[in-house]
Amino acid sequence: MVQACLGVLWGKEGKKTYNDGRSDVDIFCSAKAAPAVRSWLVENSDCMFVGLRDSYVSLASSKLLYSVDTNIHHVEHWGSISENVVRKDYYGYGKKAEPESLPPDGNAKNTAYYKKVIGYGKQCQRTYIDWKVENVFHSSDLGIDQNKAYDVKPKSGGDLPFDFHGDGNIDLVVGRLKDKSGDKKIAPSDLLSDFDLEICKCSFDGKKFHIADPHNT
Repeated sequence: MVQACLGVLWGKEGKKTYNDGRSDVDIFCSAKAAPAVRSWLVENSDCMFVGLRDSYVSLASSKLLYSVDTNIHHVEHWGSISENVVRKDYYGYGKKAEPESLPPDGNAKNTAYYKKVIGYGKQCQRTYIDWKVENVFHSSDLGIDQNKAYDVKPKSGGDLPFDFHGDGNIDLVVGRLKDKSGDKKIAPSDLLSDFDLEICKCSFDGKKFHIADPHNT
C-alpha cells in the first residue's frame, strides 16, 4: 500500500531481483468472510491458493511457551494463476512438468494446469492443511482452535485451485472467530495490531487509507 501511495516499486538493496517491480499484498478478513474472499480472488483476480504461512504468529512473551497471543488464526499464501501456469519450475506435488503457454485468449483457466490444480484443491484440506496444522503448527500444544469455520474452502459451489509448489505475493490473513478471552468478536482491523512494524499497519478499507503513525512510517 505504501508503494502504491508513493508511486514507487522497491527492489532489494538497489539490486535486480526476482521481486523487482512486484509488490506484496496483505488482505485481512474475518473467518466468516473468508470463503467469499477466496472465491473473489479466484473468480475476479486470477488467484490461486499456494499454501499456509506460519511467519505471522508471534509470542507475546517468552513465558507463553504453549500459548499464542494473537488475533490471527492463520495466514494463507496466494499467487497468480497465469504466472504459475508458465513458471519454469517444478509443480504438481514434486513431479517435473514442462510449463504451459497461456492460450490465445490469455485465460489461464483454459489450461490443463488449471484443471489439475482444481483437483488438488478439492483434496487440500484433508491431504495438506489438516496435516500441517497438527504436525507443523502443533495446534493441540498451542491451543489453536480447529473449528470447521477455519477450513480453507471457497464459497458454496466455488473452486479452490491449489498448488503446494506454487508461488505468489498475496497473503490472506484470517482472524479468529473471537479473541483469546472469548468475549469479543474479531474485526479485520483488529488483526493489524499483531504486526511489529508500524509501516505494516498502514491499510485501505475500501474507502479510506489509514496510516498508523505518520511520523514514524
